[in-house]
Parts: sequence; C-alpha cells; structure tokens
Amino acid sequence: MDRRETLKTISLLLGYSLTAGTATAFLNGCKASTSDDWKPTTLTEEEVNTLAEICEAILPKTDTPGAKDALCHRYIDEMITHFYTEDKRTYFKKELKKIRSKVQRKIRSSFFGPQSK
Repeated sequence: MDRRETLKTISLLLGYSLTAGTATAFLNGCKASTSDDWKPTTLTEEEVNTLAEICEAILPKTDTPGAKDALCHRYIDEMITHFYTEDKRTYFKKELKKIRSKVQRKIRSSFFGPQSK
C-alpha cells in the first residue's frame, strides 16, 4: 500500500466523523465521557484503541495535549453511536480494520497492540 492510499482511507474515515453530525453535536454540546470506567458504545475496545492511535498520529502530544488527552477516540465513538446509520457504522468499522491490518503489514509491528482475529 502506498502513502496516497493510506491518506485517502484516513481522510474518508475522518470525513465521515466531521460531517453534519459534528455540527449538530457541537450545537447540542455532545461530549466524550471522562470517567475512568468508560466503555465504548459502538466500537470494540480494539477498534477504539486503533482509533486512538490514528488520532494521536494526526494530533500528537507535544508541549500541548494530544488527541488521546483530548479523548478524541471517545468522542468519535459517541458520534458514530448517535449520528451514523447502521450502514455507515459497518463501513467505518470495516475501513478501520483495513487500516489496522495494512499498517501492521507495512511496519510489521504491534503499533496498535495485539490484533484479534
């Protein structure tokens, strides 16, 4: 897989999460849960961890908080739960799985942690 294909896939995933649902959520005050015992609603733990790593790669922690600190992965799970149709949820999850397996094949490491089958 080349870089362009990866960026295209990531852009699609992020594009879906930044659509009209995002505007609605901002207007309605949608927030990610900050509790320590938070569990994802729509995504699995593995999918949320993958998403957190992708978000952190885009907005890394420097001298300011990164995407994980901002709980972007929790926010996206919340958005998918409340604003995506079942078809869009299925598509999002399928593409997230593709990204995970392509990255693991390309860099041959556990960037996202262990992968379930």
